[in-house]
Amino acid sequence: MSEIALQEEILAALRSNANKWRNIPITKSTSEARTIFDLIGDREHGRDFDLHTEKPLVKGSSVLSVEMFGGLQPDIVVWSKRSSQNRIVIEVKQGTEATHKEDDASQFLRYFLHLLVTSDPRPKGKADIDRGFLVAAPTPWFERQSLSQAWHHLVKQYGPPACRDIPHNAWRTARR
Repeated sequence: MSEIALQEEILAALRSNANKWRNIPITKSTSEARTIFDLIGDREHGRDFDLHTEKPLVKGSSVLSVEMFGGLQPDIVVWSKRSSQNRIVIEVKQGTEATHKEDDASQFLRYFLHLLVTSDPRPKGKADIDRGFLVAAPTPWFERQSLSQAWHHLVKQYGPPACRDIPHNAWRTARR
């Protein structure tokens, strides 16, 4: 399956309904989220959130974010209509390394920091879609160190202090 096909499969699942999300596992989570439902809940695409694909990250209220994230385009972003914030960033990988693969400047770290800078844990003091950064890839991608080194570095270095704020997870696809 190509990266584009995998991305389309994920988008179709996110456009469906909460019953489908209950069955989409998240593995290697630094939070208690074990399925996509744990992040999105019983919300509805179109009514509660929109999906943006390969759209540049916006600055939000921080000028710093333009310097760090300007022009980066994650594969899928779940954007909440309630808070008007990006809540979940999903990067899809099939057989490629991270763009900006340096451990402490990888696209993964930049996406993770983008969520910290531009979103609130409880926007306006109300419940919303949980924040999360996920990499969706087949299991062999995670097992191949040459491809997933930047991902593993992010989880090891930034996971423990940040897991209470933003879960960063691996959404492993069932296909090999």
